[in-house]
Amino acid sequence: MTHHADADFDGDLDQGNLFYYDENWRILEERIDDGFASGDASDWLANFVAQRITQRVWGLEYIDELLYFQTDVHSTTGGVADGRFYGGQEGWYALTDRMYSVIGVADLAGDIVERVRYSPYGEARHEWGSDLNGDGAVNSTDLFSVFLASFGSSYGDTSSPVYNPDCDLDQDGDVDSSDQALFLSQYTAAALAAGNVSSPSVRNLVGYDGYLYDEAVGMHHVRHRWYDPILGAWTIRDPDTREATYRRYLYCNSSPVEAIDPEGLFWIPVVVAACGAAGSLTLWWEKQRLLDDAQKLAQQHLDALLEEWYKNCDPYPYGADPYCINLEQRVLWAAAAVGDTAVQQINSYLKDIPGTTTFPLLSPMPGVP
Repeated sequence: MTHHADADFDGDLDQGNLFYYDENWRILEERIDDGFASGDASDWLANFVAQRITQRVWGLEYIDELLYFQTDVHSTTGGVADGRFYGGQEGWYALTDRMYSVIGVADLAGDIVERVRYSPYGEARHEWGSDLNGDGAVNSTDLFSVFLASFGSSYGDTSSPVYNPDCDLDQDGDVDSSDQALFLSQYTAAALAAGNVSSPSVRNLVGYDGYLYDEAVGMHHVRHRWYDPILGAWTIRDPDTREATYRRYLYCNSSPVEAIDPEGLFWIPVVVAACGAAGSLTLWWEKQRLLDDAQKLAQQHLDALLEEWYKNCDPYPYGADPYCINLEQRVLWAAAAVGDTAVQQINSYLKDIPGTTTFPLLSPMPGVP
């Protein structure tokens, strides 16, 4: 898949990208051409130059669990990455929270390079590793008010100097000269624009809930739909619901700290119980996807039976016609596979017809989930 954008609106393309996905639509490899121009788009294969190549490793616990990514900037031919990942390789470990949002990036030595905080609905606030007060920039406030107050401390120290894990940039249990060197390497770094999940030097694309962040549009791409963290809503209608309401754009049932939506089609509660005996949220998610497919088939079956019923047995009542009596039972059992919502949909039609009797709700019904 190709991608290019004019993010600064100067009339020329800023970059060209080639993406390689796996069967679950996770980016495994990305090739970047920083010199890609508008005229090059007419023939991608001939004009594209892979100046950088980034590869990503995903975890087994959840479909969008980013573990590691590396970028090859070494070239055997000037300006062209060779894809061999040595010499000029840059490798990064992704640190995630319970929602699988990337909240930090560490280099190969284990040193914290950058952090990210999110609003409940996913708007990012990037922080450099040395940004100790969380305002996005690294300046004298971080140095004098935070870092030096913890300098010389070790893990467990509660009296002056007090150990601050954010100041322990190399994560070795103390705040010493090594941390000072790391801090000064980012000193005077300016804050990035609100919403950015990563710096240009690291260029991590995975952010809130493991979704892919597109800086050019300021939104997350989640397979079937785009999510806007400022609006806290999808920008594309839910293709799987018939509701003509705002709920077609609703994100995770308005429970963003309790649920995730890896496909952009249905939300999943993030609780320990969701993993179940299988111990894998991915397995639970696959099960839910199968159930969702089964629900669609059940709805299609019900729709076909209702069409037959409206055509041949309407208006109700239809006396002792064996065909209609049998069809009524088939409609009821088909509705049972869909749930009470389907029965209520039928009843909303029947209640407006004089002399009709509505169907009883099916739940609770033994043997029907």
